[in-house]
Amino acid sequence: MNELISKLHKCDASFLELKNVEIPSELFLTKNVKLCNFRNVSVLSKNGIKMPLEKIVENLPSICGFKFSFDSNSLNVSSKTVKELIKIPHFSEISYFSLINISENFDIQTLFNFLKRNSSPKFHLKYQNNRLSNKYKNELEKIVDEILETKSLKYDPPFISFPLQNEFKLAAFRKLFEK
Repeated sequence: MNELISKLHKCDASFLELKNVEIPSELFLTKNVKLCNFRNVSVLSKNGIKMPLEKIVENLPSICGFKFSFDSNSLNVSSKTVKELIKIPHFSEISYFSLINISENFDIQTLFNFLKRNSSPKFHLKYQNNRLSNKYKNELEKIVDEILETKSLKYDPPFISFPLQNEFKLAAFRKLFEK
C-alpha cells in the first residue's frame, strides 16, 4: 500500500477515494485533490498518532468536495475540531462537506453558528452511533427545529440525521436540503 500511496503523492490526482487504510502523513496526498472520499482512513503522524480531521482538511488546500466516514472509535474529532476547521483559510471555499458516523465530541453548535453566517460549505452530517447522549440529541433536535421553523433561510442548512430522529422532520429536512 505504501508504494501505491507514494505514487499518489507524486501524481496530480484531482479525485481521491481511499477505504480502510492507514497512511503516514509524510506520504500525505497531492495538494491538487479537489474531491476526496475517505472511508475508515487514518492519516498517521510521524509518531503513529491519527491526525485530527482539521489537519487533514488543512493539508488539502484545493479541496471542493470532502467526505469522511469515521470508524467506530474515531480519534479524529475533538471538542475543538470545528473551531480549528473554521480557522482554515480555504474551509469556507469548500462546496460540499460530509461527515459520517460522527461522535458527540463534534461541536455542532459552533458549526451551526458558523453556517448561519457563511454560505459555504454545504454540510451533510450523519450520526450513526446509538451512544449519543440525550443532551446531544436534544441539541441536534433544537437545530433541526430552528431550521425547519425559519421561513426564509439566508444560508444553506446542513443536513443532519441521527438515530431515533423524528421521521417526519427527517423527511422535511431532506426536502429542504435538496433544494
